[in-house]
Amino acid sequence: MNRWIMAAPQAGGRLPQMPFESGTYQRLTCGDAGLYFQRDGRFSGDQLFAGDDRGLMVSDGVLLNLSELKAEYGAGDLAQVIRRSWEENGGEFFKRFAGPFCGCVYRREEDTLTAFGNQTGDTMVFTCLAGGCRLVSNDLNMIEAVIRVNGYPRTLDETAMLHLMSFGFMVDCRTAFREIKRVFPGELVKLEPTGEARRSVYHRFSFQPREVTFSEAIELVDASFRKAVRRCQEKDREYGVREHLTDLSGGLDSRMTAWLSHAMGYGPAVYVNYCQSTSDEIRFASQIANVLGGQLFFKQLDDANFLYELDRLVALNYGLSVFFGITGGEQLLRTLDSHRFGLEHTGQIGDAVIGTLANEPGATVQDAQHSLKYSQTVSCALPEELLAGYENFEAFAMYTRAFLGALSSHAIRRHYVYAVSPFMDPEMLSLCMSIPLDYRREHKLYWAWLDAKYPAAAKVPSTRPRPEAPSARRLRQMKKKLRRKLRLLADPQASPNHMNPTDYWYKTKPELRRFIDSYYRENRPLLDGYPETAERVDRMYASPKSVDKLLSINVLAVVKRYFSPEK
Repeated sequence: MNRWIMAAPQAGGRLPQMPFESGTYQRLTCGDAGLYFQRDGRFSGDQLFAGDDRGLMVSDGVLLNLSELKAEYGAGDLAQVIRRSWEENGGEFFKRFAGPFCGCVYRREEDTLTAFGNQTGDTMVFTCLAGGCRLVSNDLNMIEAVIRVNGYPRTLDETAMLHLMSFGFMVDCRTAFREIKRVFPGELVKLEPTGEARRSVYHRFSFQPREVTFSEAIELVDASFRKAVRRCQEKDREYGVREHLTDLSGGLDSRMTAWLSHAMGYGPAVYVNYCQSTSDEIRFASQIANVLGGQLFFKQLDDANFLYELDRLVALNYGLSVFFGITGGEQLLRTLDSHRFGLEHTGQIGDAVIGTLANEPGATVQDAQHSLKYSQTVSCALPEELLAGYENFEAFAMYTRAFLGALSSHAIRRHYVYAVSPFMDPEMLSLCMSIPLDYRREHKLYWAWLDAKYPAAAKVPSTRPRPEAPSARRLRQMKKKLRRKLRLLADPQASPNHMNPTDYWYKTKPELRRFIDSYYRENRPLLDGYPETAERVDRMYASPKSVDKLLSINVLAVVKRYFSPEK
């Protein structure tokens, strides 16, 4: 990926020492401000790194609708699109962009730095006010390097660590550092010369339903999804990519990305899958690959080897989320020649888009903070002012569990590829959020869409079950509760027939248990100065649940990476 950092002093301050090699990083300056960047050469026509005596600009990433904007504005390149969009939208020139984009603008006349990310937050960008300086970067580790080299104060955000242990990710703009903030999805942050950070919204998804029949909803979803798939695949073609790198699991989301891409004539595809070899995930994915044709690369996770790479994964995802969220995906990506491919085509958050995370009727925003947690072992009550910012359960779930949680794996993926999903297309997402919840609950609309439009895809078995009749669901739930009480039903995670069976690995691999125990013992002293976090980590580590133990050493790894004494 491209790496960049923009810096400008606050009023009366000066630029800090920038620890980036001049031979590796390019530099642009404007007055007292500076831009340091390193480009990998991919998708260069979708990016702009520029500067003159009026200011500096970074527009980074991939714009899936750039060709549409060029045609609309009569523009020949991105610079002309930005110029025309600026005339139309002012400083929010990026508000109509679609895809994994982010950037920053320094305006010398105003002496302001404006940082922005995309609508779903998967292209992360960070801001920092420290040492009389303003910093913006797409790589938190670059900001951390500036803080460390210049001896600026760094403070562990213990609330962020509580979020990590409870939800598995930060539920707001926090990072591990109190001094570093993440730009929230659909927002921009303007850093003033006074040191004030002004946040504003340029895009917010609405979760209010429209009047539409069920059959009309199927047609709308199909048309919008096909347009989103076309945008993703055409971007590969634009850059001469011959093979499309495509995730393929046993569920429906990546299946439909792969199926529609194939049906619309985009190929050949190279499919990738990583899971436990005894799970239905690879069995069903293989059946889809056999139907569609194309290569399938499979990485088995039976050895759980990726869990031992805790320190590496925390450094790659900046400690923003569970290190095991991408499971073996990072190991697979780093074995591939990423320059051979273009985008990584995924089915990310499809279950939350055509389906919903709000499957319980009547659930409130207050309910969401409990039902969406990874772990209930430590208490974590979110402030009312944070919850009040969401109109309903689904809004909170989408912006936190989907955008900040599920899409946090993109922090790791983007070290190798730009990951895209047609379900994340702003138009597709907006459409689906306007479809009544009753249609989307329990994937009723999802399965009806497949049955009506792609029956062959629906016939291949899936790890996502079809909707149950209410009576059958109630009976199943009653049986499940009874078996739990009798301790006759093990946790599904303890079965090897699961994509990522952490309980199974923990119970059957003594070497993994030894690794977790030794990591805890060796790094627990790092929390001696943080009594509240120490008490919570101890409680998580003492839990019999494997996920709690992994979350406990996850926090220790974050503190080790960013706050150990040698740092």
